Amino acid sequence: MRAALDEATDAVIATGGGIVCSPDAREDLAHEFTLWLDCDDEVILARLGDVERPLLAERPAEALAKLRAIESSGTAKFRVPGSTLQHHSTK
Repeated sequence: MRAALDEATDAVIATGGGIVCSPDAREDLAHEFTLWLDCDDEVILARLGDVERPLLAERPAEALAKLRAIESSGTAKFRVPGSTLQHHSTK
């Protein structure tokens, strides 16, 4: 991610929710305009379907709660609640 931030001028860099697990990434994001697109855990899991996600492999509900707790600690500058989001598949 650091390389993308260093190269980008006016760009949107979409990361996964697990980006906040890295202290270095959180530090990098602290200096950027960040937006957290949030929704209910059930919606996240349904959208992921059968794809493998290492952070969610064992106990998805607990893993999502941990990610949400980290994100809620202030990494994102703005939060958009899930009720305002529409899911559009690119498949």
